[in-house]
Amino acid sequence: MTALVVNAIIGAAPFGVPSELLKLLGSASTLGVVLGGVATAIVIACFAEVASKFTEPGGAYIYARTVFGRFAGVQVGWFSWLTRMSSAAASATIFISYLGGLVPSLEFGAGRLVVLTAVLGMLALANYVGVRSGANVSSVVAVAKVAPLLVIGIYAVMHGSWSSSIPQAREVAEPGLRNWFEAFLIMSFMYGGCDTAMMPLGEVKEPRRTVPLGLAGGLLVCIVVFTVVQMAVVGTAGVETSTRPLAQVAWVYFGAAGAVLVSVAAMVSTYGHLSANTLSVPRLTYALAEQGDFPRFFARMHPRFQTPHVSVIIFALLVWVIAATGTFRFAVALSVGARLITYLSTCAAVIPLRRSHPQRKGFEVPFAPALSIVACVMSLALITRVHQREAIALAITMLVATASWWFTRNKAQKREPVETSVR
Repeated sequence: MTALVVNAIIGAAPFGVPSELLKLLGSASTLGVVLGGVATAIVIACFAEVASKFTEPGGAYIYARTVFGRFAGVQVGWFSWLTRMSSAAASATIFISYLGGLVPSLEFGAGRLVVLTAVLGMLALANYVGVRSGANVSSVVAVAKVAPLLVIGIYAVMHGSWSSSIPQAREVAEPGLRNWFEAFLIMSFMYGGCDTAMMPLGEVKEPRRTVPLGLAGGLLVCIVVFTVVQMAVVGTAGVETSTRPLAQVAWVYFGAAGAVLVSVAAMVSTYGHLSANTLSVPRLTYALAEQGDFPRFFARMHPRFQTPHVSVIIFALLVWVIAATGTFRFAVALSVGARLITYLSTCAAVIPLRRSHPQRKGFEVPFAPALSIVACVMSLALITRVHQREAIALAITMLVATASWWFTRNKAQKREPVETSVR
């Protein structure tokens, strides 16, 4: 579970976000990364309590449906599915882009399609035959993706001007509130993903213990990695003008070999992100179909492996289509706002879940009601800062989800739930 959380959070962000934060906050960006981790910890505390009380797969969708009703659940389900699917496609595209830097013939044309098919096909196969196979892939990749990031970051901090990454009080105030809001929006993307790790809870042993420990351990690893990387970027001369900050850091300290290392690290990181999504997101569409909120065939179970094999295959195919056509850019515009809506729904569920469903026993976070209110206020404040393009995309997604709810409402009332539980 810890590895799944790490894989769900750490994707392509460490290879592009540090320079954006540096532009907005300067040397205060290191402090910003830590504060972003603290803010995420408040949200994750709410997730830990809510998720530990469920054994059904589906993540934020099933929480919203249980607490706030079917309409809210369908909305959250569509936001979660579309965001994670498009995010996975973006990771697949970045994987191929970095691979193309090492082997140019694989970045375009037939070579690109072959690599894309092989990468997604292997992950789909691993999750087709069972969650343990997919989880093992996720665990191995989590270690492989974190190690090079820490090596580059710690080496640069130890051999560079690490003191320049520790801001003075004046440097914290200089960027202004507008830049800090923009930075927290970016960090919500950087730290986003814990909701994905909660989707396959139907296949998790002892969720009351596993969920809180996995969330806490995964977030701690991510905070350390992001902070070290940001310190390295801030302390390395010239990276503020680079669109590939870690490549610049590696080039400064390791030369050409460092650039290759960063390319490999980017490929491992994005592959891990893909593995986490391929493991988790099909369980969301399974849960939606099981409740009658998606076409019924998404809930079909493999007779031997007892996995939602149709959901796995459809997810891999749609990610392949989006990545092959390059439409992953839409996901970048949508992901922040959609993720905040998903987080808002789960954080808001803490108090009513305690009151209206006392029979659901699970991990109870100290001061959870207060943390829930703080998390909701933070999410709402950041949602108001999304740009016009993201707002339009969110509105379109909401309309599609509403149409889905409308057309499936009558049919869902007549259908009985699927009896076979997902493994």
